[in-house]
Amino acid sequence: MLFYVDGLPSSPAKLFQGRKRRTHLVIKGMFKHAVPFEDAVTGQRFSKPLKQLPSAWFLELVFMLARKFSPSMQIGCREAPYVLSPLVSTAQAISVAKEGDSADISSQPEEDMTAVGITSAADGKSPLPSAKRRRMFLDARNRKGREFTPGFVYTFHFWQHMLDCAAFKLDLGIAAFELAKHLNGQPLQLMAQQGSTGAYLWQFHLQHDSQL
Repeated sequence: MLFYVDGLPSSPAKLFQGRKRRTHLVIKGMFKHAVPFEDAVTGQRFSKPLKQLPSAWFLELVFMLARKFSPSMQIGCREAPYVLSPLVSTAQAISVAKEGDSADISSQPEEDMTAVGITSAADGKSPLPSAKRRRMFLDARNRKGREFTPGFVYTFHFWQHMLDCAAFKLDLGIAAFELAKHLNGQPLQLMAQQGSTGAYLWQFHLQHDSQL
């Protein structure tokens, strides 16, 4: 796993120059067993309620906008809040290779799932572009019957522009939130899990000194 934050000397400038993104996460590894696309999710899952949340009407507006962006997003706000989306349609880039043939984890993002049969419709051989893959798997019907399988090395890239790690603020465009006020002492998560079992495929915690 590599987690790059814009502005740090250790973060490659080429990942951020001319782009809005504030963080870039790379995960590389092999699945120990098959995980259906429909059952692999990523996002946030908390064990305690969030605090000092905005009014219900504002939250509903935020959820409506989120679901418009990702119709498959699952959102819950009660005792154990969660925001989860299908892994296969959320990662900005996914590459799959046979063991020994994968690129170094620090390489530039590359979209290529041809090794597991996800190809361009034009010729059936070329990689399906990232934007088309994400759009394709937003539809649950296209996730059905497909799975992440052992025997291949998967590299997932995620980047985003809304979380400011230094200030620990989330800027949704229509409003910004100081996360320490709302998270109830809980960390943000860099994670993916199997929805049916709750087993984590990977999990890292991101916490800020404003929470101490």
